[in-house]
Amino acid sequence: MFLSINLIAENKNSDVAVPKVLDVFKDRGKASLWKMEYVEACGWPGIFEQLHTFSDNNEYVEGREFYSIVTPKIQIIDGTFYAFDSKETEPWLTLKVIDCSHIDVITEEDDIITALRRIYPNSEIVEF
Repeated sequence: MFLSINLIAENKNSDVAVPKVLDVFKDRGKASLWKMEYVEACGWPGIFEQLHTFSDNNEYVEGREFYSIVTPKIQIIDGTFYAFDSKETEPWLTLKVIDCSHIDVITEEDDIITALRRIYPNSEIVEF
């Protein structure tokens, strides 16, 4: 069973930025391999282009490098991000960013859903 939590900006002051969501995964996210596709980002020149390159070239990136790129200086507009534990072929986490205002978090990890619900109490959970 997978759970998806929909994080939606409720107003212009809501913060569903990817860096804030990544903070929930802390060390595990930094230890993971990340793969991304369909990324559209903007922000600090020279940095956001790295995400485009990883996405366009279908490359994996080490978690620590990924976290160093995805900071508040970058705005992720769209894209899908997959986190893999080493030597695993299926991601333990998928983030789908939609139009800067919505992030779907797909995981089987209950503790992640619980942590995100504390930060985003009005989020919607979908089981599938």
